[in-house]
Amino acid sequence: MRSAEDLATHGERYFRMGLFEAARDFWDEALAIGPDRATVVRVYDGIGKIAAQRERPAEAIAAFDQALAVTSLEDKEGRAALMMRRAVARLFAGQRDQAFRDAQALVEDSDGLSPKRRGIVFSNLGSMQGDMALYESAIHSLMRARQLLGANSPYEYPICTNLGLSYLELRQLDAARQWLEQAITVADGPAIRAVNGLARLALLEGQTDAMHRWGQAAFAAMWDGMTSFEPEEMAHLAEVLGRMAWRAGHGRLAVRLFDHAQSFYGRSGRWDRWAALNESIAEAEQQGDTVRTSPVLDELTRWTVLLENMAAQELVEPRASQLADIRLFIANRLADTMGLGFEDQKWLTYVCRLADLGLSVVGGAHDPREEMPPAAREVYEQHPAMSVQLLDRLGLPDVVTAAIADHHERWDGRGFPAGKAGDEIALLARIFATADWYARETTVNGRRHRAVLDDIQHAGGEALAPECVTALLTIFQAGDSLA
Repeated sequence: MRSAEDLATHGERYFRMGLFEAARDFWDEALAIGPDRATVVRVYDGIGKIAAQRERPAEAIAAFDQALAVTSLEDKEGRAALMMRRAVARLFAGQRDQAFRDAQALVEDSDGLSPKRRGIVFSNLGSMQGDMALYESAIHSLMRARQLLGANSPYEYPICTNLGLSYLELRQLDAARQWLEQAITVADGPAIRAVNGLARLALLEGQTDAMHRWGQAAFAAMWDGMTSFEPEEMAHLAEVLGRMAWRAGHGRLAVRLFDHAQSFYGRSGRWDRWAALNESIAEAEQQGDTVRTSPVLDELTRWTVLLENMAAQELVEPRASQLADIRLFIANRLADTMGLGFEDQKWLTYVCRLADLGLSVVGGAHDPREEMPPAAREVYEQHPAMSVQLLDRLGLPDVVTAAIADHHERWDGRGFPAGKAGDEIALLARIFATADWYARETTVNGRRHRAVLDDIQHAGGEALAPECVTALLTIFQAGDSLA
């Protein structure tokens, strides 16, 4: 029998691999054994981080509270880390004033902390100050963080990005450009917020070509990213795209994009920005379309359709974005394990994000393995074809539409809509089906990782393609030996 400490270590290994549901299984098992105090802190800290990643801030706050309850008062470093994570979770839970007070209190009591911990505290405080429109205070805190952490720390990207965005709000555009470009230079991955900031900067300066270039890069980074779309970032991007459309003479398209921007601003609580768009919407509606076509029309239309498709899926399944993120993460790991190339993985992103669009037409989400009245099942089984039809405007390649059409086929031929079997089913659809099973069961249905993995193993050769099941088991076996 494994010890609680070993189980906690096992969970941390899965956490580092991004396999959060597996990590949670091991941590829950560790807690059931009755671990020592240090292991309890490690486990609840990890559970809180997962909840924060999965956009469940109340659960994150509760987990960090549990960790704090057993952390020694003498462990100032550990307590400061947990208290700051709790403050950030409170921010995302809508408790902005309390989060700010918590962060401010940590700064005031930070003298006994290491320079690294103090730097992290100042960095998080600066981020919160920016969120609360205290931009000059944010710049002061972020500069202090950079002084404490140094220019080569792992926190350089968020510090530079938040500095750039604060200067942008203050309309100090040269400083904004300097820090946002620095953020892109040091980013380890898609610099979504910095790129989006540069698109907004180009908009303010009236630099149409730069606005188009950075807007395109921001949308591509968000679309390909593995994290749920942040409403405020999506709002900024939709507004930039709307202003691009307006300046190009496409007033009606601009209104559609501004409507999306308002929706995202509302979801993020930025009612000031929501209200500020009303005048632009009225002017764009009055202007209408002054040209029939332009060099950017096709691309702007494509972006608009993608935004509308995302919004439609959120109406059917409120967790659609999170489900798509987990599905895409697992699908890409499967594709890597099975030796698929970059091009296939790029198209897999479209399949994972758009396959269920047809559900917005046929009347909602169902689990095809559950019983349904015959009439309801007949309608439900039309949604793959409806997804393909709705996406026709995007001009997607056959490899994408074939996978979307086949994503409910079964390896044994008992799926729908065409009853295809085995290798008749598009390869990307086979990968999607395995990733979707895991993501949907652990996310929407809330089942435990190991129970879901057992079901998937038994489904190999029946509902699911054997090579995809083998690849999934290989992924989890890679984390199945303790470091």
